[in-house]
Amino acid sequence: MKNNYKIGLVLYLVLIVPFTSTELKAQQFDEFLRGSATDSEQLLGAYANPFLQSFGEGLSNGWYNTAKPHSTLGFDLTISMSMAFIPTSAETFTFNNVDYSTFQLADGRNSAELPTLLGPSDRGPQLMVEQNGQTVTFDSPSGTGLSDFLPFIPTPILQAGIGIIKGTEVKFRYMPSVGIDGVSVGLWGVGLVHDVKQWIPVVNKLPFDMSVIAAYSRFNTDFDFTDGGLPGSDQKAELGTSAFTGQLLLSKKLAVLTFYSGFGFNTIGTSLAMLGTYELEGTGEAVVDPIDISSSFSSARATFGARLKLGLFTIHGDYTFQEFNTLNVGLGISFR
Repeated sequence: MKNNYKIGLVLYLVLIVPFTSTELKAQQFDEFLRGSATDSEQLLGAYANPFLQSFGEGLSNGWYNTAKPHSTLGFDLTISMSMAFIPTSAETFTFNNVDYSTFQLADGRNSAELPTLLGPSDRGPQLMVEQNGQTVTFDSPSGTGLSDFLPFIPTPILQAGIGIIKGTEVKFRYMPSVGIDGVSVGLWGVGLVHDVKQWIPVVNKLPFDMSVIAAYSRFNTDFDFTDGGLPGSDQKAELGTSAFTGQLLLSKKLAVLTFYSGFGFNTIGTSLAMLGTYELEGTGEAVVDPIDISSSFSSARATFGARLKLGLFTIHGDYTFQEFNTLNVGLGISFR
């Protein structure tokens, strides 16, 4: 992986700017594929997972700005932006020789810190791999340097909610699959909020609202890079990010202000597949569908925020303490 291996940067651009035209440049990726499938997947996973988790935790935000569900046929339409902050620990990962059977550090060290996708743009130490009795040395992946100018991963969210019966509200997120210049993205999500306070004696008389929420989002990205500079055919990548959250919600309304909080957990799932045929330069060999990675992450979360409601219009902001602390701000319209 040398010169400008920027698959991670392209994923970032595709995910947060869905309608941006992006041309994938995958030059010199063949050296990276010379390792075993297990080693290639492990190295790429360590490089990309901090970004994928931060994006997923941003995706799990923005579902609510009150613990009070809509009355029957009440509704809201809300647009918000979640910003998952990048901790220093997410900018590098530890490469240990003993964890890989084919890749090793070229300078003789047993371990070293390498940048993740979120890390500095400087190259890390070189790596080497044995290929047909010869040692091939190549650059380890560089980070994108995002934290130098943007200390968070932004996730835009557009959703609607509608009240049904018995203090229950259904929420929806949806973006139809859109394809531009070989890049296709799509988003959907569904959530359910239910007023549990109504079923608890004594508590149901107290002057605050209490509900539970369960919500799931899925973001899919496909892109074709057959013309990205690698010999081969039918080359494309498929990326999926899912986010499930379950929380207990509490809120208190004081005139036009509502103070709210949520306590629960997130489960983030990610998958990345590189499909097609890739010819390894100088070897006469080819690999087919070389990368297929899936990972999951879970973390506890606690959210605190406030909403201002003026007539039908709302403005809200909240902060979530989780593995990637997240700020969410938004506005919308809300009826009943």
